[in-house]
Amino acid sequence: MKTFFFIIFCVFSLISFSQTNFEWEKNQEVVKSKSEFYSDTKSFIAENFNSANDVIQNDDKDNGIIIVKAISVQKPGTFYGDIFKYSYLIKFQMKDSLCRIIITNVQCFEAYHIYDGQLTNVPCIPPYEGDEIPVKVGAVISKKKAKEMMISLKSELQNIFDKYIVYIQEKHTF
Repeated sequence: MKTFFFIIFCVFSLISFSQTNFEWEKNQEVVKSKSEFYSDTKSFIAENFNSANDVIQNDDKDNGIIIVKAISVQKPGTFYGDIFKYSYLIKFQMKDSLCRIIITNVQCFEAYHIYDGQLTNVPCIPPYEGDEIPVKVGAVISKKKAKEMMISLKSELQNIFDKYIVYIQEKHTF
């Protein structure tokens, strides 16, 4: 019975939003005005990003658009200190009774290895799905660690997406 409900949940999740190759998009109908969506979205950004003013790239209240550029730092858990930094865009669009969230443009912009206090640049690993890594990683990290890092990155972005959908459906009053 649990398996049946899990399968139904998975199918519903796939139908209710679009996510492909590190891109997410969803339209959500909620009985709110464009102004309420805007206010709730600004609150969501303030609560979920360290410095809301630094991550907001475009803030157009009249047209109902907020664009955020954020960074994810991935540490694949190797014995030595490997760090991969990924940037991504979140576009929030809103109008009366309808909002849209889009996460896109995920890309590695910096990668380095720390050993004995020294930083060494290493090749970036672009976002990928499946077992075939688009770059040679053997000298950087193992294929297993690269795949785990992609799962972690995807999970982090999915979490932002899911949290926003829940957040805008809630009432935010004093």
